[in-house]
Amino acid sequence: MRGQKTQSTLRLPTDMFTQSLNTAGALAQLLMTTLELACRGEIDLRAGTTVAYMVSILLQARNSADAEAAAGQPE
Repeated sequence: MRGQKTQSTLRLPTDMFTQSLNTAGALAQLLMTTLELACRGEIDLRAGTTVAYMVSILLQARNSADAEAAAGQPE
């Protein structure tokens, strides 16, 4: 319970997500912003870690989709 209560209080600034996250560059920018905010103590490290983990999963999914698309194209 205590961990769930603490987790529910973690908030990210709403202006962190103002652009589309459809490109690797946008994801890299989100990671940079997250790192800067964490270093300045403006977000909790657990929230920053969660963002980094989700960005990693998105990049893996993008790479898998790109590989599937490339494999389906004739040479």
